[in-house]
Amino acid sequence: MNAAAGGLELSRLALWPSITLTPSVGLNWQGNGNSLRTGYWSLAGNVLLPVLDRPRLLAQAKAQGARAEQAVIAYEQTVQRAFSETDQALLQMASDQQRLDMLQRAQDRAESAFQAADKGYRAGVFDLIVVLDAERTYRQARVALTDARGTALNHAVQVFQALGGGWQADASWVPQS
Repeated sequence: MNAAAGGLELSRLALWPSITLTPSVGLNWQGNGNSLRTGYWSLAGNVLLPVLDRPRLLAQAKAQGARAEQAVIAYEQTVQRAFSETDQALLQMASDQQRLDMLQRAQDRAESAFQAADKGYRAGVFDLIVVLDAERTYRQARVALTDARGTALNHAVQVFQALGGGWQADASWVPQS
């Protein structure tokens, strides 16, 4: 965006007249054995006014203005997309935390039910099917919690990236061949 704005400024400056100054200094020797030196200097100026080239320069300035406008629009779109991605990632992360809390409570309850069924089986109150059913429910709750944790970690990485995070590979850990 800064480059496009700089190009626009250069295009506008090309419409103005350009002035150049050229100085010169010289020495002149005259005489036979008796040397006589004289010095002179001059300053010449040149003014260039783009009269005949003005339509082309105006068209270039207009085109550069359009490029600068496109750069601003692209920048705004990038910023809006970044804010949108960040907002969505943060919302997803908040809902992940609620889901993890609920699944943790469900796993704790299923574990308590399994332990109670196991104690009841050992005491002769329940049969083996009740214990196996409680164990299956407990294991399913653990799997659901583990999957949710993995998903939450992936979403946390997305939040980190959406906020501009990243890392560079450290060359010290790369195996040398």
